Amino acid sequence: MDKPDYYEKFRDRADLFEEKFASYFPVLIFGILAGAVQTAKKSTCGFTIAELITWGLLLVAGLAALVRLRVLAYVHRSLAWYDRRSKQLPGEYAAAADPFAAGPALAKEIKELWEKQERWFALEKWLFRSAATLFFVGLVSLLCVRGAQLF
Repeated sequence: MDKPDYYEKFRDRADLFEEKFASYFPVLIFGILAGAVQTAKKSTCGFTIAELITWGLLLVAGLAALVRLRVLAYVHRSLAWYDRRSKQLPGEYAAAADPFAAGPALAKEIKELWEKQERWFALEKWLFRSAATLFFVGLVSLLCVRGAQLF
């Protein structure tokens, strides 16, 4: 008896988890930023520069995570367009997925789309790495600033 193929099921589930993480990550960042701002203790000379820098790091991390969501929406919309466009093509191309079978104009259009997609994917990856790095640095610096205030 053959084992059932769970690839589609597990891939869909992984996509769901990734979408949830992408959506909740900015919420987490802005939630920590809001808590840090609300619980800040103002000293006689105002807030410390380290605390302001920490807030700036968290703010930029949150904004990068939000921009990443927008980039992901654009990428998915473009992929949906590509999928619809490939189904509108004449006979053999729809079956073989060979852009050159559909004619040079359409082949050029599809090639340009994939080149754009590669740039957008690179931007999305860079935004995620930036947001994650800034979040980590901001969180560590927040803990250091708040820990230093205890002494």
